[in-house]
Amino acid sequence: MHTTNELAGASAELRRSIDSNTEIAKVLLALRTDISGHARKVQAMLEHDVQARAHSEQRFRNDVLRITGQAAERIASEASGALKPRLEEHSHALAVLRVQVERMGRTARAWTLASLATLGLTLVASLLVLGYVRRELATARAQVQRYDDAIPVLRAFHASDAVVCGDRLCVNVDTRGPRSGERRQYLPAQDRTPAGRE
Repeated sequence: MHTTNELAGASAELRRSIDSNTEIAKVLLALRTDISGHARKVQAMLEHDVQARAHSEQRFRNDVLRITGQAAERIASEASGALKPRLEEHSHALAVLRVQVERMGRTARAWTLASLATLGLTLVASLLVLGYVRRELATARAQVQRYDDAIPVLRAFHASDAVVCGDRLCVNVDTRGPRSGERRQYLPAQDRTPAGRE
């Protein structure tokens, strides 16, 4: 049978475990939100950089056309060729970053699911332990009630001048005592006194 201190200790340990799992889930959700926000910022910066470079290329092309006339097309083609590797590098970096962000998101989801599963298992285990403790307490209460019910019988036996004779009780009857029972067939036993003991 479990003591109250053991049950209190188990309850405190369970509460600490639930609090710990809740804190882990909060941290993972916050981390996931931060990662997603950071990825959006990086993606926006890269897209802005690509747009700025495209705008710069267009402005450069216009300036060249204005200055050089017919040679502008050739210069613009060379400028585009020079910027193309840089743009491809940015596009590749953006794709790699997107893959990393998706991988981190999957990891955060896996940790969240694992934490929720652990929390669920802890809750189920807690409910099972609580059910077991309730059954044990009910059994203990029933046993205490049986003891409480036996106390008046034991007191009456101890107060009466009676002994066990095989599988029956033998009593020293008080013939002057009041009769009881439906037909008034029972007489009380003598009080147990040192002189009345055999």
